[in-house]
This record gives sequence, C-alpha cells and structure tokens, in this order.
Amino acid sequence: MAGKDQYSTNLGLSLLSEVDQSKYPSIYLECARIRNALKVLQGALDQYTGALAEDSSARSSVAASISVRTQNISRFYVYATVDLVIGNVVNLFDRGSAITGARLASCNSASTYAQAICSIAATAGNYAEVILLGILPSYTGLTPGQRYWLSTTGNLQASAPSTAGQIVQPCAYAVTSTDLYFNPTLHFTQL
Repeated sequence: MAGKDQYSTNLGLSLLSEVDQSKYPSIYLECARIRNALKVLQGALDQYTGALAEDSSARSSVAASISVRTQNISRFYVYATVDLVIGNVVNLFDRGSAITGARLASCNSASTYAQAICSIAATAGNYAEVILLGILPSYTGLTPGQRYWLSTTGNLQASAPSTAGQIVQPCAYAVTSTDLYFNPTLHFTQL
C-alpha cells in the first residue's frame, strides 16, 4: 500500500500551522481539523481512483477487491422486480415506465441472459445495487482461474449448461477463493 501520508498530489499544506498555537488556540485547532480533513479526503480519492500503486513489498497482501476498482464506475441502481441477494445474476429489462427493472437471469431463455450481478441486496419493489463489470468479494470456496456460467436460478455455476434450448453464457471467473471477476459475455450460444 502507499506509504503513510503519501498522496498523488501536493496539497500545499505546511507541516506546521501558520497560526500561533499559544496566541490563538481555537483557530489553531480549526486549522488542524481542516488540514486533517483534506488529508483524509486526498487519501480516499487516491484509494478510490487507484492513483498510487501499492508498494511492491505489500502486493501479496492486497485483496483483489481493493486493487481492482472497476465496480466503482460500473455501479448501477435498478428496480428489483424480485427479491435479490448479493451474488444473484440479473437481467435488465424495460418495465415500460422509463425505470430499468432487474429480474433473475436464467440460462433457460435467451431473453433472460446475464447482464449484471447484485452487489447490494433488495426486496422486490425496492432498488438494488448491481455492477455491470468488476470484482465481487462475497464468495467462499472458489477455485482461482475457474470459469463460471449462468445457471437456471439466477446464480453462477462451475460447469456450462448442457440441456437443449439453454444458453451457454460465460459470466465470470474466480481471481481468489473469495473474489469473483464478473464480466459476462454478450455473445452466447443456444443449445
């Protein structure tokens, strides 16, 4: 990880406040609070954007969900037409009201192919957060490198569908035993 107090840009803050602490203690404290707030903000921006690369000696301990930040730009909020839990694969559709709907994706029909994966659960009639592409760190027992395909139930499975009429849509692969990289292909085949 980036070193302590290391930022991608110079904030222009001196190490010591320009205000005399003994003469103006309350102003000095306010300046210190503002300085600390700016440092926290800069650090959060650097982490969010990935502006500072992780230190090479710490790379073995950096989680995929921290180092890959694609999901920050592919986050999408949709109207859940069914109850959705984290990890459900969804199909986005036109509800006829200018509000995109999300239903469970299924390999049983080409019209319900996978387009996104639920990252924050919601009950039917509420808004769920989905990601269109990126790391989802909420699994256990994954095999790194293993591909995962759309199943019949709005989930992912480790083997391709094989029943006539089903679609074969690769959707993801495991990058660690707990992190799944979701990147559904939109070019699927129908058996």
